[in-house]
Formats: sequence, structure tokens, C-alpha cells
Amino acid sequence: KHKILELDIERLLKAVVSQDIIFIVQNAFVVDTSDLQTELDRTKERFENCIIKKENEYAKLWNDWYKKCEECKFDKILYDKAYNDMQRQIERLQAQLGDLKGKSKDTSRVSDILNPVSQLLKNENVELEFQVLNYAKENVHLRNTYKNMFDSISLTRTQTNTIIASLQNKLQNTIYENAKLRAQLFKKVSGQKDNKRRLSTNTKFAKQSILGKPPKLDEIHALSKP
Repeated sequence: KHKILELDIERLLKAVVSQDIIFIVQNAFVVDTSDLQTELDRTKERFENCIIKKENEYAKLWNDWYKKCEECKFDKILYDKAYNDMQRQIERLQAQLGDLKGKSKDTSRVSDILNPVSQLLKNENVELEFQVLNYAKENVHLRNTYKNMFDSISLTRTQTNTIIASLQNKLQNTIYENAKLRAQLFKKVSGQKDNKRRLSTNTKFAKQSILGKPPKLDEIHALSKP
């Protein structure tokens, strides 16, 4: 079809150019031969302008035709896609109708009631319901997951607070026990220092008594008497 259209355009273009040439030659006819060269130049110029004009018109027709072909190609792609989609839908509907015919005895009634459009809408509704069911299941799963996480976090927080309170109590008890031990140790050390100080004083007095004046003879006799 494209080749035929192109040949028709060329044929019409040649016919138009031929008519324009005849018109130019008729109008360019002159009686005075002295002006023949001038008229010939003018005729040549008009002829060239006519050719340029027709070439531009042909280029425009060619561009329009090429654009139309591209649009037809694009439309054909869309048509093929729509046709293939419709063909698949028809095959699917025929298969479903065949299943229904196999399950039902009244095939004519089934064919009249379950037409392709209603069956297609039914399939879309089933698909939507299936998606909604999946979304609901996923929502329940996510809700349970978040609840378990929240419960786990709450339990962990409670256990952590309990452990911290227990550790604080142990720390307070340890501080109290350490204070008691330090007080007892201080008391014991102080007592040992006092005992050592008294012992040192007694030892000093004993040394002074030993190194002092000897007792008199009468005192010795007095001490020796029973």
C-alpha cells in the first residue's frame, strides 16, 4: 500500500508539473524575437521556481505520508497488543465456560447467563478479594509482630528495672557492711595502739625502777622477814 501511494504521488506530481510547463510556455510566447533571450531567461526562472515549489509540496506530502506511516505503525502496535490481550481473555473465558459446561447439564442457560463480560468482572472481583485477603493477613501478621516486639521490650524494661533495683540494694548493703568493717577495724586498731602505748609506759617505768637507787639494808631485812 505504501509503494502504491508513493507511485500515485509521483504520477500526480508529474502531471501537475507538465501542466505548469505548458502554461508557462503559452504565457511566455512573444512576437518580438529581439526579446526572445529575455523572455527565455524569465521562462527558465519561472520554470525553476515552479520546480522548487513542486519539490517543496512533494517534500511536504512525503513528510506527511511518513508521519502517517509512523502513526499507523504505532497504532498497529497498540492494536496488536490489544488484540493479543483480548485473545488471551477470550481463551481464558472459553476455558472457564468449558469447565462450567462440564459441571452443568443446562449448557444453554449457562452460556446465556455467564457471558464473557460478566465472567471477566467476576474474575477481577475475585482477584481483588484475594489481594484484600492477602493484605488483611499481612496486616494481622505485622500487628502480631509489633505486639510481640512491644511486649518483649516492656518485659525487658521491667526486668532491667528489677535488676537495677536489686543491684542498687546490694550496693547499699555493701557500703553499709564496709562502713561497719571499717569502724570495727578502726576500733580494733585504736585498742591495739592504746595497749601498746600502756605497755610501753609500763616498760619504761620498770626500766627506771631497775636503774634507780638500791634499797637500804633495813628495807632488805624488812622485805626478807616473813
